[in-house]
Amino acid sequence: MVDPLMAQLLGDLIKRLKIQLHLTSLVVTHDMRLAKKLADRVMFLYEAKAIFFGTYPEMEKCTEPIVQEFLQLDELKIEA
Repeated sequence: MVDPLMAQLLGDLIKRLKIQLHLTSLVVTHDMRLAKKLADRVMFLYEAKAIFFGTYPEMEKCTEPIVQEFLQLDELKIEA
């Protein structure tokens, strides 16, 4: 739970370390922009069960209603 600026900086650092040092990392987040930026694979947990495992593009096509709801709400833009 960091502010958007810090999330951007941390995401860039994790990605740079991953590429330069060939590191494997596990990132637990609800920030789908960060997941899309960093993840080779995504696991979606719901009610203590893994209901999706795959690439981010595969997750976008996942037919599980809760996964689609989560993705749609993450993109929700509220205008004043």
